[in-house]
Amino acid sequence: MYKAPQYTDSNTLRKLDQLLNDVRSHGCPVILTGDINVHLDNPNDLQTASFNLSLVKSKMTQNLTMPTQIHGHTLDMLVTTDNAVDITDIVAEPISLSDHSLVMCSCQIKKLKKKVCR
Repeated sequence: MYKAPQYTDSNTLRKLDQLLNDVRSHGCPVILTGDINVHLDNPNDLQTASFNLSLVKSKMTQNLTMPTQIHGHTLDMLVTTDNAVDITDIVAEPISLSDHSLVMCSCQIKKLKKKVCR
């Protein structure tokens, strides 16, 4: 997923909130990654607060806590459904082609009970 930095209006944040709710409504394990150009390391930022509220409402977790951009901010997301995906061994390696780091991790999707996902 990518959100350009110039899109900071409330309509863009509502679309992101709707996307998280839509994805979660299917009841399947989900891993969402991307550059959303929100300073997720700054809880006082209005966009960050809106994003964090969307995560809580959709029962999803942002797994990145380290800087993912050369200026020391966390602008990228690695979001998973709560209790459905285990993320471990997260590494953010700077690369010369971008101002963002390459994020790598190990993922284990937990076995679902009863529900079939499509």
